[in-house]
Order: sequence, then C-alpha cells, then structure tokens
Amino acid sequence: MIAYLLDWASVVTRRRVWMLMAETDIALRYRRSLLGPFWISLAMAAMILAIGGLYSDVMNQPSEAYIAYLGTGLLVWTFLATMINESCGIAIEATHHLRSVNVPLPVLSARMVYRNLIIFVHNAIVVLVALFLFGHGLTPAAWLAAPGVAAIVFCGWFVGVALAPVCLRFRDLASLISSVTQIAFFVTPIFWMPDGMSRRIVVDFNPLYHLIEVVRQPLLGNPASESNWIVVAALLGMSGAAALVSLALCRRKVFLWL
Repeated sequence: MIAYLLDWASVVTRRRVWMLMAETDIALRYRRSLLGPFWISLAMAAMILAIGGLYSDVMNQPSEAYIAYLGTGLLVWTFLATMINESCGIAIEATHHLRSVNVPLPVLSARMVYRNLIIFVHNAIVVLVALFLFGHGLTPAAWLAAPGVAAIVFCGWFVGVALAPVCLRFRDLASLISSVTQIAFFVTPIFWMPDGMSRRIVVDFNPLYHLIEVVRQPLLGNPASESNWIVVAALLGMSGAAALVSLALCRRKVFLWL
C-alpha cells in the first residue's frame, strides 16, 4: 500500500524527472530543426485557413466566424487525440528505463502530458495569431479556457496511467484505440456545427465534444455551458477511478510484460 501511494506521490517528488524527460523528447524530435514545434503549428494554421475558407462557403457560414470555430476546435482536438493515442505507448517507449530504473507509471504519464502541453502552447500561439489576423480577437472570457485546459491535462494524465499497463499487456489495443479516435474525429463537432441537429445524441453523449467546448467556447467569447462542465467533471472522476484501479492491479506486473 505504501509503495502504491509513493507511485502517485512521485509525480510531485520527482517532477524534475518527468519535466526533463519531456523536454528531452521535444529536443530530440525537432533536433536540427530551425522552427522546432512551430512547424506543426504553422502546418495547423495553414490547414485551418485553407479548409476554413472553403468549408465556410460549403456550409453557408461567415468565413471569420467559421475559421475561428474550426481553429479553436482543431487546436483542442489535436491536444486531446494525441494524448489518447500516446497513452497506449507510455510504458512501451520507456522500456529501456523500466528495465533498469524504477520509474512509476504516473511519472511516465506526466512526461507524456507535459510533452503534449508544450506542443499545445506552441500551437495555441500560432493559431490565435492567425485568428487575430482574420478579425477574431480574444475577450475577457478567454481566461475561462484555463480551467478547461487544466481539466484536459488531468484527464490525459489519468487516462495515461489507466491505459499504459493495459496496452503493454495487450499490444493490439493501441491499434483499436487509434481507429476509434479516427472515427471520433468525424462524429465530433470540429468541422461541423451542432446547431439545429435533429440527432442531438451524437453531440450530447460525446465526451470529447464537452472536453473541447470547455476550451473552445471561452476562446470564442462565450462561457462553457453547465452541462459541458458536468460531463467534464464526470469524466475526471471516471478516468481518475480507472487510473487508481489499473495501477493497483498492474503495477507489479509491468516488468513481466516488457
């Protein structure tokens, strides 16, 4: 029991470890690159402007409003989807560490989340500048996006702890989750707007939609709805419970599954 609690506490006591590991991941990924993570950000901004200009005509929407909607939605979706997919490989990518050093899974999950948070901040800077150039400025409500980002960060951390040992044991699960994430991209309101939909179940019961809305709506100048936050709070509770159970059941077996 004490070792189990120490695994969770290590996220605080060994914070320099996962921060350094995440920063090293970024440095190695963009080694000898002139712009580093900003290459992803510029590619995202170009896609938002190109697709936004086209789809605003297809969907009969004002181009400035639609580009802002698409840009903020795609920004948050990329953050979410990347964390979900990378959660499956947390333990696998750290195989050489786990075979020689005792690195708790919560530390490895924090490494993954912090790495993606750094990229998210880079993307946010470029995307928000692009939106500003198209006449969309930030309002005081934009500060309400900060709790939304924090909720996504904790959800991503819990999901990482829950999925890492399971995907280490069942390697095919990562491919399944990746396929489900691709399908979720098309059924989540990112390119399309849910207003006037007759089948609201696709939106109301889509947890990813609510996670996106608690960040997107403040960036668009509106507070997220109460229902959005109720679903997000429920997701935090469920993902936290899943992480607690997964770590308790699997922490002693991780080395055997490497």
